[in-house]
Amino acid sequence: MNKNFLRSTLLLCMSFAALTANAQLIDGMTGIIQQGQQVGLIWVPQVTNPCKYTEYWYLSPEYVYPNSEGAGQSMDTLLRPIQGAPTFSTNTAFFRYAKTQLPGGKRLVVSAAELEHCGPDGL
Repeated sequence: MNKNFLRSTLLLCMSFAALTANAQLIDGMTGIIQQGQQVGLIWVPQVTNPCKYTEYWYLSPEYVYPNSEGAGQSMDTLLRPIQGAPTFSTNTAFFRYAKTQLPGGKRLVVSAAELEHCGPDGL
């Protein structure tokens, strides 16, 4: 896997963690907005263990990674909960929906473990 891609993904995850309480997004769907356009979706199933959980991301081809090579500038990225969004029972259903909203995108699975409040033994 591309080292820059991994570094950018990690940086993006850390940015989102800094913006959210307890380092997790709320259950449900969140839109990723850049330059006023939705460029990605994040779905968080109901969290049963706040110390360890999974987020499912779908990024459109228009999404610009932080400090992307060739981008020429930093891109402000906003997260917005999507009110009235459909609910999903599986990540497959979420990715199928996301593909209809943002064709040609990438699927990512982000596993998170919050060590600050739960410690390594809480996992």
